Amino acid sequence: MSHNATASNDAPAYPLSWEELALRFKALGHPVRLRIFARLAQCCPKDGVACEPAADGSLPCVGEISEAFGIPASTLSHHLKELERAGLILRNREGTSIRCRVDLSAVAALTAFFTEIQQPHK
Repeated sequence: MSHNATASNDAPAYPLSWEELALRFKALGHPVRLRIFARLAQCCPKDGVACEPAADGSLPCVGEISEAFGIPASTLSHHLKELERAGLILRNREGTSIRCRVDLSAVAALTAFFTEIQQPHK
């Protein structure tokens, strides 16, 4: 069976197909995108609301990430588009700002994948 083929007995027991899982892992396979995703996951509240600067004035998720990571805004934009295409983040434009947050359903799906593969094979 080719690596692109999916048989019914080979279907993943998670909420995503093998192709969707691979797309997410591919996006996270780039070190900069992994850092961006981790930063967004850390600063975003768990209720799914777009990220806001912390009360202590710490780094806003997107507004300062280019400077904090030392990458040009155009490069950051490319990485954000890849994370969005993979279904890992959600992006909204608010005026001249782009607000991003982790898609919590994506995290849940990846968690389900890792939980399932840790189970003994039946």
